[in-house]
Amino acid sequence: MRNKLFSMTVMVTTLTLVGCGGGGGGDSAGSGAASPQPESPGIITKNANARKLINAPINITSKNVIIAVADSGVNVDHKEFSETFTDSRSGAYTTQTDYQLGIDAEMNLERQYSDDHYPDALPRTPLSLSFNHGTIVGSLIYGSGVGLLSDGTILALDVAYNNLSYDGQNFNPVGAIIDNFAGMLAASNLAKIGHIDFINISSESATTYAKVDKLGPSQKDAFIALADSNIGLIASAGNSALNFTEIFVSNTPDCTDSETSQAAADNDFYAIRRCAALAGLRDNVEFIPYKDPELAKSLIIVGAVDNEGVLQEFSNRPGNDSLIQKRFIVAPGVNLEVAGVTTDGYAIVSGTSFAAPFVTAAAGALKSKFSGLSSQAALQALLDTANDKFDGYAPELHGVGILDIKKALEIDPRGYIT
Repeated sequence: MRNKLFSMTVMVTTLTLVGCGGGGGGDSAGSGAASPQPESPGIITKNANARKLINAPINITSKNVIIAVADSGVNVDHKEFSETFTDSRSGAYTTQTDYQLGIDAEMNLERQYSDDHYPDALPRTPLSLSFNHGTIVGSLIYGSGVGLLSDGTILALDVAYNNLSYDGQNFNPVGAIIDNFAGMLAASNLAKIGHIDFINISSESATTYAKVDKLGPSQKDAFIALADSNIGLIASAGNSALNFTEIFVSNTPDCTDSETSQAAADNDFYAIRRCAALAGLRDNVEFIPYKDPELAKSLIIVGAVDNEGVLQEFSNRPGNDSLIQKRFIVAPGVNLEVAGVTTDGYAIVSGTSFAAPFVTAAAGALKSKFSGLSSQAALQALLDTANDKFDGYAPELHGVGILDIKKALEIDPRGYIT
């Protein structure tokens, strides 16, 4: 397939390869694996502490709500999805970009009929969990054991590619790097033939678009299309320990050559990422929660805390800008049990990618209970009802606070329907 690769995916994703997910333990199924102990009826044992932190009721439903997971594909054959319907629009999508005068860009969505919505097959190696990223994310939304929702419909969008295969002529859609804009465009286009309520994109760059003088208006248009389609976006904050206010709002100077060299010499991952962000992000992209407060009403950014509510060192955080804080919420993202690589296997993972699905599931449950809510209103209700009454709460770290599903489900919807 001839390709004019979407440059933003390359430019920004260099800062999000690690930010899009987190590490984890190996698949627990296979030869010699211990058989899981049966659970007592009505008692949840998987991710129980995480559920407790976010006040998640047992067996919440997302009936009549459709959630898109734009990621590396979802293995819906895993036993965790035994009670989940798969939307027939599921599939693999990529973007191509045509350039006019080297500035204006027009994104073209292309469906990959040679691929599908399942993860790309790989040998069972540690890298397999990266390719299984979408299945992990999906399982925390809909998993019958590890997830929050007892039923529902998943729209599985495989929007991962492999930039190592790109040679200027050919494009390989097999890979583990997420093309955020393919997910957004696919969702907004597919919404024309049937409603889609929310999209989960567990990728650090899912809340930024290229400045118009860099690539043209089409990236911002992808966010506008989501909002116009009444699709709420839930995005992971990323795992680079970045302070969003410092990166996108402040006048903090770029790292000096000496600072950059020292970070590399010390192999200090977070210092390296900070220097790269200061040098490469604010001059090239706009951060929606700060730049576009109106457009920001259609999205939530999710940071990761442990089961005690402590923001994790790896998690990006809002900083002291109030606009950013208002769209930032936190949820559990440490040592979570998730669907593994095999259809009956499990793994343990940590990262903001895996905190975001809890918020997505909560949004689905809320809109299912109150069908008159717009997706924007459902996201706002989650922000309004977040728990900020815990020891150590700080808006520069936690934004509005910790997701509180029970409280969200108790709102008076009349205050959110216009």
